[in-house]
Amino acid sequence: MLVFDDINHEVIEDTLNKVAEEFALYGKQSKGIELSFSGGVEVFYQEDEIVKLFNRADHKLYYAKHTGKKKIVFDIDV
Repeated sequence: MLVFDDINHEVIEDTLNKVAEEFALYGKQSKGIELSFSGGVEVFYQEDEIVKLFNRADHKLYYAKHTGKKKIVFDIDV
């Protein structure tokens, strides 16, 4: 889990894309295998319960994994 404080969407996306690139590079160079990175991004609202926040982020993570991997999901269009 990564927590960003008061940062806009583009900064989060750029940061997570860099994490994904470094993760893939680590897998290739250090382990000789292909590693991929997927993520679900969720916004914390003051009235949120932590469990609900994690559940929403987790739902987005699994959506990313089941729709092609190697992606960061901010919103799910259902």
